[in-house]
Amino acid sequence: MVDKFVHSDLRATVVGLGLIGGSIAWALKEAGAFVSGRDIEFSVENEALSRKLIDQVGSDEKADIVFICTPLEATVKEIEKELLIIGTKCVVSDVSGVKQSIVEAISDPRFIGGHPMAGSEQNTLMGASPQLFNAATWVLTPTDKTDPQSYSFLQGIVSNVFQAVAVALPSKDHDEFVAVVSHVPHLTAATLMTLASKASDDHDWLFKLAAGGFRDMTRVAAGSPYIWPDVCIDNKEAISKVINQLVIELQELSSLIDSGDKELILAKLQKAQFARQALPIRATRPEELCEIRIRISDAPGELVKVLDVARVRGINIFDVEIAHSVDGSQGILVLIVANIDRELLCSGFLEAGYGVSAHKLG
Repeated sequence: MVDKFVHSDLRATVVGLGLIGGSIAWALKEAGAFVSGRDIEFSVENEALSRKLIDQVGSDEKADIVFICTPLEATVKEIEKELLIIGTKCVVSDVSGVKQSIVEAISDPRFIGGHPMAGSEQNTLMGASPQLFNAATWVLTPTDKTDPQSYSFLQGIVSNVFQAVAVALPSKDHDEFVAVVSHVPHLTAATLMTLASKASDDHDWLFKLAAGGFRDMTRVAAGSPYIWPDVCIDNKEAISKVINQLVIELQELSSLIDSGDKELILAKLQKAQFARQALPIRATRPEELCEIRIRISDAPGELVKVLDVARVRGINIFDVEIAHSVDGSQGILVLIVANIDRELLCSGFLEAGYGVSAHKLG
């Protein structure tokens, strides 16, 4: 079945044409597939058609693969709808952020649960990109009923078309893991924004003090809130468990602060720092990378000038972050590059007149 991709006669259906569905459709189109798509909003269907992200509106009974990219509450219904019209060898997958409830609800061997660990707060078709999943982890949740050929086919699409890294996990494990790294972080960001919003009612200058750290921590709170009630209910056990653990950790930190124990406070923060620095970078192993920080001004063309220092030296940048200052006039540009390029890039920044610091991640 993987040969269908190679010969560009793959037929696919994408149900739900938001950020994820639109990006899936776009990547499939670029790979040469014939893509059908539908959405609850006619205007979205028309936009996808006019932008040539899909070839036709609707479902395709001849599809080789179907992706269900709807909100969680509609996912099972849409999976069942597609299973009724597709052929016996077609594969159906979804992209929902909770897997166990869906996998348990669908026993058909043609269905394989999936969850691409990619996205942004831009959750509409306007934010779609065929490169959205490049090097991202794409979780697949096969069961003992899954046909090996179907799994191999889906894994091939994920790897070859979307350029993602396919990882197989039991659905229960997936839900427990994403509660820690996705669900509770989003709820925490929303809670911090709520606290700040309440405080700003009495102190209108509060948000003017919100520097890069606060903005980075709360960025995901800008995403659509409408998907989250379903996620919270469907994954309530795992989410509640992690929230309780988070509360315990914060209470322990509060006790250390009350006691004035600087050494233990430092030890706790250092442990978090080391864990953060060890977060895997998509491109390579953390121990082979370093972090470079450059202070830049908020001026037209400044970012281009800085990145050009790396370009002219042929240095690849694995990741970029910007930490903004409170007044917005300047910031710290954080670049992740290979250790072997550290000295060359730092000398280039110094020659260009930038202050620079660097340290290894591993």
